[in-house]
Amino acid sequence: MLRMGAEPDKQCPFSTAAGCGVYDDRPWACRMYPVGMAIPPARAGVEPEPVYFLFEDDFCRGHAEPREWTVDSWRDSQGVPARESAEAGFRDNRLAPVFIGGRTLDPKRMEMFFTACYDLDSFRAFVFESTFLQRFSLDAANVASIRTDDEALLRFAFRWLRFALFGEPTMTVRKDT
Repeated sequence: MLRMGAEPDKQCPFSTAAGCGVYDDRPWACRMYPVGMAIPPARAGVEPEPVYFLFEDDFCRGHAEPREWTVDSWRDSQGVPARESAEAGFRDNRLAPVFIGGRTLDPKRMEMFFTACYDLDSFRAFVFESTFLQRFSLDAANVASIRTDDEALLRFAFRWLRFALFGEPTMTVRKDT
């Protein structure tokens, strides 16, 4: 969650007098707005289809525009499909069974989650400036890509979280460690 500005407006910290200060790099949720998405609980062997809905609020100026949109045309116009895989990685971690019923992580695991998802510089340092690469088996191409490519590092971070937080076999521990 972003820490919003002071009362009464609670403005986004990226909002400037000229508009969104990170518009080209805005996150998935901002690109989707005012369209919301919910994913029903999974059933055995059935991948759930997302359900879309419209937020109707007083401050969104887009509601006054005459143009009508379908969900697909809105998503395409906002560049959402290009960011779907990153959103899916985050969503898959956030929807893990450990969070069912509103449970949360202990402070150490919560810090790990936020570092991996939101502080890629620190996560990269964790991978490359610790014994991480000696403890886990990673192919050279993957190591090279996560060293310089933030998107590859984020995908790797999601994989690491599935292993470290939820015990899923997404990483291979070296046998000689």
